[in-house]
Amino acid sequence: MRREDCPTANDNSITPRKCVWLPEPHDPRPSVWADNALCLPLHSKIELIWSWCGPIPNISCVHLYDAEAPAIFNDNFICWKENQ
Repeated sequence: MRREDCPTANDNSITPRKCVWLPEPHDPRPSVWADNALCLPLHSKIELIWSWCGPIPNISCVHLYDAEAPAIFNDNFICWKENQ
Protein backbone atom coordinates (compact mmCIF):
# COMPACT_ATOMS: atom_id res chain seq x y z
CA MET A 1 0.00 0.00 0.00
CA ARG A 2 1.31 3.42 -0.90
CA ARG A 3 1.49 6.18 1.70
CA GLU A 4 -0.98 8.36 -0.21
CA ASP A 5 -3.53 5.54 -0.23
CA CYS A 6 -3.85 5.58 3.53
CA PRO A 7 -3.22 9.02 5.03
CA THR A 8 -3.29 9.75 8.73
CA ALA A 9 -5.87 11.98 10.39
CA ASN A 10 -3.33 14.82 10.45
CA ASP A 11 -2.63 14.59 6.73
CA ASN A 12 -4.44 17.41 4.95
CA SER A 13 -3.57 16.20 1.45
CA ILE A 14 -6.75 14.12 1.02
CA THR A 15 -10.13 15.50 2.00
CA PRO A 16 -12.77 14.54 2.75
CA ARG A 17 -11.88 11.30 4.48
CA LYS A 18 -13.26 8.90 7.04
CA CYS A 19 -11.13 7.92 10.00
CA VAL A 20 -11.12 5.38 12.76
CA TRP A 21 -9.49 6.52 16.00
CA LEU A 22 -7.04 4.12 17.63
CA PRO A 23 -7.37 4.50 21.40
CA GLU A 24 -5.67 2.20 23.88
CA PRO A 25 -7.59 2.60 27.15
CA HIS A 26 -5.24 0.26 29.03
CA ASP A 27 -2.24 2.53 28.46
CA PRO A 28 -1.52 4.59 31.58
CA ARG A 29 -0.60 7.48 29.22
CA PRO A 30 -3.91 8.07 27.34
CA SER A 31 -2.71 11.34 25.82
CA VAL A 32 -0.16 9.38 23.77
CA TRP A 33 -3.07 7.86 21.83
CA ALA A 34 -5.15 11.03 21.49
CA ASP A 35 -4.08 11.78 17.91
CA ASN A 36 -3.74 8.25 16.50
CA ALA A 37 -6.06 7.48 13.61
CA LEU A 38 -6.12 5.63 10.33
CA CYS A 39 -8.03 7.25 7.48
CA LEU A 40 -9.37 6.28 4.08
CA PRO A 41 -10.93 8.38 1.32
CA LEU A 42 -14.56 9.15 2.07
CA HIS A 43 -15.74 7.19 -0.99
CA SER A 44 -13.91 3.99 0.05
CA LYS A 45 -16.14 0.94 0.49
CA ILE A 46 -13.87 -0.25 3.29
CA GLU A 47 -14.99 0.39 6.86
CA LEU A 48 -12.13 0.22 9.36
CA ILE A 49 -12.81 -0.93 12.90
CA TRP A 50 -10.27 -0.69 15.72
CA SER A 51 -10.19 -3.26 18.51
CA TRP A 52 -7.99 -3.01 21.60
CA CYS A 53 -9.41 -6.25 23.00
CA GLY A 54 -8.73 -8.91 20.37
CA PRO A 55 -10.08 -9.73 16.92
CA ILE A 56 -13.74 -9.12 16.15
CA PRO A 57 -15.61 -12.34 15.27
CA ASN A 58 -16.75 -12.75 11.66
CA ILE A 59 -14.73 -9.72 10.44
CA SER A 60 -11.31 -9.69 8.76
CA CYS A 61 -8.63 -8.44 11.17
CA VAL A 62 -4.89 -7.95 11.28
CA HIS A 63 -3.00 -8.28 14.54
CA LEU A 64 -0.85 -5.22 15.20
CA TYR A 65 2.03 -6.66 17.16
CA ASP A 66 5.35 -5.26 18.27
CA ALA A 67 7.62 -7.64 20.17
CA GLU A 68 9.19 -4.66 21.94
CA ALA A 69 5.85 -3.24 23.15
CA PRO A 70 4.38 -3.88 26.62
CA ALA A 71 1.93 -6.77 26.94
CA ILE A 72 -1.06 -4.40 27.13
CA PHE A 73 -0.68 -3.84 23.38
CA ASN A 74 -0.73 -7.53 22.39
CA ASP A 75 -4.49 -7.54 21.78
CA ASN A 76 -4.65 -4.65 19.28
CA PHE A 77 -6.24 -5.38 15.90
CA ILE A 78 -7.32 -3.32 12.92
CA CYS A 79 -10.37 -4.91 11.34
CA TRP A 80 -12.36 -4.11 8.24
CA LYS A 81 -15.42 -4.94 6.25
CA GLU A 82 -16.40 -3.93 2.76
CA ASN A 83 -19.71 -2.14 2.40
CA GLN A 84 -21.74 -2.46 -0.77
